[in-house]
Amino acid sequence: MDLRGFSGDILFFIFSSTKSHNIPVTLPHLTRSFNIATREAAAQKETAEREMKFLKDSEERMKTQFENLANSIFEAKGKTLTEGNQTSMTALLQPL
Repeated sequence: MDLRGFSGDILFFIFSSTKSHNIPVTLPHLTRSFNIATREAAAQKETAEREMKFLKDSEERMKTQFENLANSIFEAKGKTLTEGNQTSMTALLQPL
């Protein structure tokens, strides 16, 4: 693994934190550490992507359920209103 593209701050942090714990710092050690960190980051990214997909799917299901509920309420209220209007019209026109 080529570490030339990494920020000096990152390499300095790795070097200084390993030096203070008496861990030998070698290129293979840094490469292994980098590979482990890369795999962990990829796993975290996959987990985050799965969670985002789950949330988006859940949002879509809830939106559909809300629309269905709203339509049911609207239809029930419309039916009640129509029946009420029909009763009122009948009562109004009955004497004629």
